[in-house]
Amino acid sequence: MALDKYFPAEEGIDLIAEPGRYMVASAFTIAVNIISKRIETRHQHDNNGELINPVVMYFVSDGVYGSFNCLLYDHAAEVKIKPLKYVDVNDMTFESSVWGPTCDGIDCIATHLQLPMHEVDEWFYVENMGAYTIAAASTFNGMQNPRRIYYCDEGIWLNVYPKTVYNCAQSGTPDLRQGHSLQNTCEKVC
Repeated sequence: MALDKYFPAEEGIDLIAEPGRYMVASAFTIAVNIISKRIETRHQHDNNGELINPVVMYFVSDGVYGSFNCLLYDHAAEVKIKPLKYVDVNDMTFESSVWGPTCDGIDCIATHLQLPMHEVDEWFYVENMGAYTIAAASTFNGMQNPRRIYYCDEGIWLNVYPKTVYNCAQSGTPDLRQGHSLQNTCEKVC
């Protein structure tokens, strides 16, 4: 209706829209596993020999040659990295950066973050990663495309497919921040 009103056919205006990002960005959240970390001390110690202002570099299981290619090709300004585990607001934070697995200097996902200390095998996640991510992933530097685990909350599944058997939806969303696992989730599109 609005298109007909503001762009009537007799004006001869061809209107092209690509609503893909708007429609699917919020459909996916990507989780990445911390596979390594490096702490740069910058040789600063206090009077007790404790490190002052260490900088933490986290290396994760996916990067700009995989699902985060939007940082290279789409000129996305940034992605918001969030820790999957519960973080107390009083936890000490450190200047941090998050890097992909390829050992390529361009495989940087985020810099200048303030994050509490995390360990190898913990998880970060990024919301709104449904548009132009996995579709453009490559196997640069021998890295395989990330393993995909599709998960759908039972309530959402039943809203979309009310008359189907939902053998990959679980009863309620597992609270991954409390250490529950994704092991029992479906590993294929249902």
